[in-house]
Amino acid sequence: GEKGKDKKKEEEGGGLVPSARINPLHALRVAQAKAFNGEPFVLEAVCNAKMGQRIGSEAEEAFNTMALQWACTHQEALEEPSTVTIALNYLCEMHQIDSEYSTNGRTPKSVQEAMEAYELTTTVFSDDELFQPNPVGISGFFQ
Repeated sequence: GEKGKDKKKEEEGGGLVPSARINPLHALRVAQAKAFNGEPFVLEAVCNAKMGQRIGSEAEEAFNTMALQWACTHQEALEEPSTVTIALNYLCEMHQIDSEYSTNGRTPKSVQEAMEAYELTTTVFSDDELFQPNPVGISGFFQ
């Protein structure tokens, strides 16, 4: 019947982030997030985070798992995929700076405050204007 079709669709990767079907690393991150009961927006966010782009060292991967578990635990407070992505990037960056850094005892509020400062230092503009040298020697000052 109809139920059999739905079950088959689910087994074929239904409910996965589309990139997880073709990117093995995304499939891994999605599986890790699902293991911690990550909502669909968290699954999307982890693929967009830096940890969704590369596999780290053994120590980094251990921390990635901890950071991902933290994000899934606090997913309701984090609410948005972009917030989860920034939080994961922030936590991993802090761990790279200090190998003793841990998610233990960190609340979404304390991480959010630290993230805001972090985000300001990591914003990349992709659509900046390119200024050309002055081709005609026009003076920029009003006379």
